[in-house]
Amino acid sequence: MSDTPRPLRYQHILQALQEQPIAITESKLLAIVEFVRFQAQGGKFTAEEVEERIGAARRPPVRSTGGTAVLPLHGVIAQRMNLMTAVSGGTSSEAFAQDFRAALDDDAVNSIVIDTHSPGGEVPGTAELADLIFESRGRKPITAIANPEMNSAAYWIASQADEVVATRGALVGSIGVVTVHMDASRKLDAEGIEPVIISAGKYKAEGAANQPLDADARAHRQEMVDEYYDAFVEAVARGRGVRAAEVRGGYGEGRVLTANQALAAGLVDRVGSFEDVLQRHTHGSVRRSGAKADASADDQITTVAESDVDRERVERVAEIALAGGPSHG
Repeated sequence: MSDTPRPLRYQHILQALQEQPIAITESKLLAIVEFVRFQAQGGKFTAEEVEERIGAARRPPVRSTGGTAVLPLHGVIAQRMNLMTAVSGGTSSEAFAQDFRAALDDDAVNSIVIDTHSPGGEVPGTAELADLIFESRGRKPITAIANPEMNSAAYWIASQADEVVATRGALVGSIGVVTVHMDASRKLDAEGIEPVIISAGKYKAEGAANQPLDADARAHRQEMVDEYYDAFVEAVARGRGVRAAEVRGGYGEGRVLTANQALAAGLVDRVGSFEDVLQRHTHGSVRRSGAKADASADDQITTVAESDVDRERVERVAEIALAGGPSHG
């Protein structure tokens, strides 16, 4: 990677952004696109400027506390540690899956917390990681917490945990898929540049930036977006124990929700702090996400959070008393 000229590296990223649907918040996608375009044109940012514009940060390490493995799902999610994660920081879904399996197989680990601070990311690898988490239910309690962001691909993944929690200031949701085509034809015309693309295959060059998308190309991209969105919706419905229609017609319909809005819409099970999540794991009081048929008094307590420490203490005592220990499966 270091041997590739800087502008060319970013041209590769720019091309990748145009070629595949992405499950990410629109604001983050646009910020990355503008950042990459500037870099591809030879511009340079300092590390501080990169952090300010796109929030690039190094993913914190996996850690263990009190028998609970804390796995960070931070930054932009990509299947592999590639040019995208090199630009924006973030998490490789493949590397995360390895850490997750290691925690499942470690006898010293009793439960798993997925610490989420992500706007989403690439669709490739996301569905596979979500499947892994869902299929691992019952082995060890798994909680995902929006701390403070759990959006798009990050929610796709996190919704498969036994329990989904949001911190009070969290943003959750953005259930949708986007793609972007950057039409540079007018800019090229103004600069007197006329790219000549030689290709084989009827649609091989249909996404080129030197021309607008025609109706066929737009329709094809919409089909791709719709297909990935269907998979996203089905996974969320499975993880949350609801019908797909409930996800399509509710769950924010692509919007980012506050913690209390996400709770009211069913995206999360409760609102609480990261420390509270760790304490619940220590006391074995994690309940299965979306288990509405088995809802008991603790569910009544955890509607929209109204008070502070006293309410959280009551929740904890009620869950322990009613569940009699872990209730995952």
